[in-house]
Amino acid sequence: MRLITQQRGDFDFVVKNKEFNAPLKSFIKQLKIQSLRDQERNQQKVAREQLIAEAEAAAEQERLEEEEMRREEEEQSREPEETVQNIISSGQSTKSNDNPLEMIKQLKELLDAGILSQEEFDEKKAELLKRI
Repeated sequence: MRLITQQRGDFDFVVKNKEFNAPLKSFIKQLKIQSLRDQERNQQKVAREQLIAEAEAAAEQERLEEEEMRREEEEQSREPEETVQNIISSGQSTKSNDNPLEMIKQLKELLDAGILSQEEFDEKKAELLKRI
């Protein structure tokens, strides 16, 4: 009998009998395969978790951008209302508000800019034409 020593990773095996050598090699091979599979599974798990985290971060960024756009749209939609109220209000008068024709021109500019709808423009125009 001869002494056979095999070192595999964390394992030290000493086999004194040749008949145990082949099964031992097979066992070590299976352990290595299992270890590689475990490593691959762990890498896949980490990669999946990273992809999930990136997707969640992208979704959160998109949500924040949409919220910011919504806020900006709300602010912009408020501004035209205030402008229209300033143009049409009869309580405050400026040089351009004294003349209904000037006010209709200003309303037309708001219509062309897409701030007023055609219905709103027609309604305000009718009101101003009554004042003439």
